[in-house]
Amino acid sequence: MGVATWHCAFNIYDDADDSSIEWSTNASGIFPKYRTPRIGIFRRYYEIGQTGQSLY
Repeated sequence: MGVATWHCAFNIYDDADDSSIEWSTNASGIFPKYRTPRIGIFRRYYEIGQTGQSLY
């Protein structure tokens, strides 16, 4: 695509009510997975996703 990026992350929803698993990578490699609290903008992303609306 020709776009220079420095980091990319994905939130993966699971059975936890208050957090998501985040998986991320950059040019140096893949980082260990960690949990992201489902607060602020992460809560909003989750709520919109649950309605089936597109975030794009």
